[in-house]
Amino acid sequence: EEFEIHGMVHDYLTPFRERAQEKNVLLRHDIASAVPAKLCADRVRLGRLLSVLINNALKFTERGEVSLQVGLTPQIPTGMESTSSDGARWMRFTVADTGIGIDKADADRLFQPFVQADGSYRRKYGGMGLGLALAKQLVELMGGTIEFESELGRGSRFWVDLPCAAASLSP
Repeated sequence: EEFEIHGMVHDYLTPFRERAQEKNVLLRHDIASAVPAKLCADRVRLGRLLSVLINNALKFTERGEVSLQVGLTPQIPTGMESTSSDGARWMRFTVADTGIGIDKADADRLFQPFVQADGSYRRKYGGMGLGLALAKQLVELMGGTIEFESELGRGSRFWVDLPCAAASLSP
């Protein structure tokens, strides 16, 4: 469906603003000027995906910030065309935080269902360990890729590259 990217980002960030404020964590976003004002993509799946990533970032960030950046994919994922037959362009959605980070030893298991970096009985953050497994499924359903980088104690950055078509600007 066609949607305005600024409105969509606002709609999906709004429910997290109060929680961020309670934790004294800055929640911000930036949409690059190169991003078309209107996109044609699966707004609901994209919203769920962003919600999962932002929720995780807020859960594991005690101070600092969580940010969402939307821009064009700087390098097209391997094996993917820069534009598809329907004129889709690759967009990058990045969620970064200054949270606890992820140990390199846990990185390989991160997208598996029911897995969390801290699998101990008394883990601090709770949850079922389904968020990133769900995110990966959503990304794959939309024909994209998801990757991350993290440093223990310094935060994480997850980015998703998805094909999105620019929508017409007429009402």
